[in-house]
Order: sequence, then C-alpha cells, then structure tokens
Amino acid sequence: MQVAQQMQNWAGTHRVDALLEAGDIVYPDGSPARFAAAIDAPYATLRASIPFWPALGNHDVMWNNGNDLMSYVSMPGRSYEKLITNGNVTMQLLVLDSNNVSPTQTAWLESKLSSGSPRWRVVMFHHPVFSCSSHGNTQAVINAWLPVLTAHDVDLVITGHDHNYQRFQQGNTTFVVTGGGGMPTYPINACVATPTLQASAQRHHFLGIEATATGLTLTAVARTGETLDQFSMS
Repeated sequence: MQVAQQMQNWAGTHRVDALLEAGDIVYPDGSPARFAAAIDAPYATLRASIPFWPALGNHDVMWNNGNDLMSYVSMPGRSYEKLITNGNVTMQLLVLDSNNVSPTQTAWLESKLSSGSPRWRVVMFHHPVFSCSSHGNTQAVINAWLPVLTAHDVDLVITGHDHNYQRFQQGNTTFVVTGGGGMPTYPINACVATPTLQASAQRHHFLGIEATATGLTLTAVARTGETLDQFSMS
C-alpha cells in the first residue's frame, strides 16, 4: 500500500501513460480470491484513469495457468505490444511471458524489434536476464532472448522475480530488476556472470520511466518517498 501511495504521489506531478507490472501480481498463487487485495485495493485510484499492462510471473500462473488473472486485468495475450506516442516521441513496449521461453515468442520478439522506428524500445518480462540475488541469472532468457535484445539495441529491459532493485548495463541496453512491490525483500549477493552491477537496493520501491525525444530517465522511488537510484540515457 505504501508503494502504491508513492506511485499516486508521482502521478500527481508527472504525466503517466501506463502502469507496468513485471509479474507476480497476485501472491502466492494467482488465485482470483486474492485479486481484490492484490490489485484493487492498492491500485484502484491509479487504474481508474491509467492503463495497466502487466507481464505474467511464475506465481501468477500457479492458478489456471494465469488465465483468470489475464481476463481480470484485460491482458491482450501472454506476449503483446503497446505503443505510447506523445507528439513526435514513440515508445514501443514489448511484453513477454518468461515462464515459457519458447521459439514462438523469440520469433515474435525478433519480428517486433525489426519493425517500425520508435524512439525508444522497452521490453518487459518477469525472470531477470541478470541478477545478483536469490534467483540469479535466467539462463533460458540469456540463451534465447538476450542475443535478440542486444542485436536490436533495445534501450531498456524491465524484469522482476528477485525482490529488490538492481541495474545493469550491457552495450547500449540497460537491464533493471524491479521486484520490490510489496513482498519481503531479498538480499543483494555477490554477482556471478553478470555485467557490473551499477546500482542496487534491498528496498520496496517502484520505478518511474520518463521519455522525451532526447532522453530516457529511470527513477527508483522507495516506499518512503526517497530516490534510491536515478539514471538517464540518450
């Protein structure tokens, strides 16, 4: 609830085009009995006027493979594309289901990243490419999706799964783990086979993403309101 309140505070002073959720929306098992507490109670005010675009996490698919949750939040599919446009600035958002790193999704990702000419390309899924925490790197994602992401110079990759904040840079792509929405946090461990860890925090938080024609700025905001990390790319 404190994280949601900070999101509302942010929305009071920023243009907000969408709410993104990197999976594990409904703990611990994606049950419809938990929708009111996990989704409606914290986010009712925000969702009244702002689109809600989630990815499926491993806990979300424990109940009916996530189908009830997808219907409840009107997800267009397990993988889908959204475009946000303001004047001459367009952001392409591609959402994937990392519970099933399939050749079909890999081909879809390649196809979508090969089309159009958005100013910014953002990809979101649940399991982290890189992580210096409990779950660590996701090898299936590294094998199948990382080559596609880097080949197309995706600007930002958003993931969750580990309950903390981490930011990495590889080439022109920024990788963020933002898993501090509400469940108990996980410690940051020694990194193994990752790029250099640029920033981290074992804190509950949300991530603000601001796009203009000249820059993309990320701001990790703690449940108590202070800025945990801020990073800009151009």
